[in-house]
Amino acid sequence: MQRARCMLERRGKEKEFKDVTGVMEGVQSYFDRDLADLGTRTSRTLCCVPTASVAQAAAQVAAQVVAQVFFFLTWPLTYLSQRQKYWTLVDSHVLLGAASTAFLPHVDAPAACGVDAVVNLRDEYACPMEQYKIHHIQQLQLPTVDHFSPSLEALTAAVAFI
Repeated sequence: MQRARCMLERRGKEKEFKDVTGVMEGVQSYFDRDLADLGTRTSRTLCCVPTASVAQAAAQVAAQVVAQVFFFLTWPLTYLSQRQKYWTLVDSHVLLGAASTAFLPHVDAPAACGVDAVVNLRDEYACPMEQYKIHHIQQLQLPTVDHFSPSLEALTAAVAFI
């Protein structure tokens, strides 16, 4: 069930419910408490605002910061563990690989194999654009925070670019 933040407002008082499943019970008990002065109540408003997207956006911002820090800290381990298989041939025209760097021959080797376009889904690293220009490699950067899925629009743009 989608989590939501619901605010029950009565005469300037607010009560917050963290989970949609408990909202109706909370609303009922809130109204039952003041049943005696039911006639004096002038306005009650129940406003539910889904916060799943807010929570996801907050998690994405936090993940973005963590990814930027840890990318540079863990990159040497990634490189050393995948030195032999830094790229994988998916089909005759598509290579799947890790981030290219300017200080290693990560652009020269794919360029020598005929790579002329790169789809970059990394939010935390833009890749060596100067080396791409030297080798006439086009890059489509679709920033995607680590551990989050790219949007459908980004995937559609990537397929169109390929």
